[in-house]
Amino acid sequence: MTDIFIKSFNRPFYLDRCIASIEKYVSGDFRIKVLDDGTPEEYLNKIKNKYQNVEILLSDNYPKKIKAIEENLRSGKPVNGFEIPTKFWYDNVKKASNYVIVTEDDVWFTQPINVDELSQEAK
Repeated sequence: MTDIFIKSFNRPFYLDRCIASIEKYVSGDFRIKVLDDGTPEEYLNKIKNKYQNVEILLSDNYPKKIKAIEENLRSGKPVNGFEIPTKFWYDNVKKASNYVIVTEDDVWFTQPINVDELSQEAK
């Protein structure tokens, strides 16, 4: 089993494209986990409905960042995107399977890859 983690922050179009590329090009025994740090719930719900096998985990900063995004839309006040959830990422990778792929939501796969073969090579 390989865990594929996608770090995400308020870019649902990119997140959708990233997940779609994984489903298209990645084969083998894997699961997808989104480590989200501020994508509004309405978009996360669309992702959940479209990709029911994807697990979405929310950072501790999530409520604060959602509030900041809403305030930005109302008043134009900048969103502090520099509170990086490093501990959240680390803690999730630490309790993952032995083999992981960590990527960003603005990255996508463009060629076939078999994670079982990668795991065997890594062993």
